[in-house]
Amino acid sequence: MIPRVGNSGSDVLIETQMLLLESKEQAGIDNEESVSYVLLLPVLDGEFGSSLQGNSAKELQVCIESGEFLTRQFQNS
Repeated sequence: MIPRVGNSGSDVLIETQMLLLESKEQAGIDNEESVSYVLLLPVLDGEFGSSLQGNSAKELQVCIESGEFLTRQFQNS
């Protein structure tokens, strides 16, 4: 695994297994910056596995796979 840095969802590679997000917010009059971190880990459950990926619209997508060829594809548009 090679660590990468980016600024938008389009920077996230396909089949990403872990993602650390950094959020910065400026607070009030003193302009002190508050930093928060969020760790995203795709879920594994039984026959299902998942990963993260970015798209050209700078969005983050969760990809879920079952390994079952009879499972239909679902896409939320």
